Amino acid sequence: LRNIMDFLDESGLRVRSVMESDAYPILMEILSEEVYRDVMECFREDERNGKVFPMSLKLMAQAYTGTVFYVARWWILHKDQMPKEEVVTQLSTLMQKIHQINRENLS
Repeated sequence: LRNIMDFLDESGLRVRSVMESDAYPILMEILSEEVYRDVMECFREDERNGKVFPMSLKLMAQAYTGTVFYVARWWILHKDQMPKEEVVTQLSTLMQKIHQINRENLS
């Protein structure tokens, strides 16, 4: 998450230009697939270490990926409303809470 936000922050003008171009949907698809694969690998590693998930790992990875991308897009367009570090902190907390709720539902 932090790496994505740092990249977007450092590449601000380029990212905004891409967002306004016809290439935006293609780029988003490519980037989201990369993030999805990373998230799936983390979930699979957790699963190999004995963690039990209450739902499909694929569905959870898609949900996490979508959340990260839409929040990142919002932040690019509204940087003046929240500092990057606050976005990273709050989004990380949200994802942890969702993960925690999923674990509690197993009980």
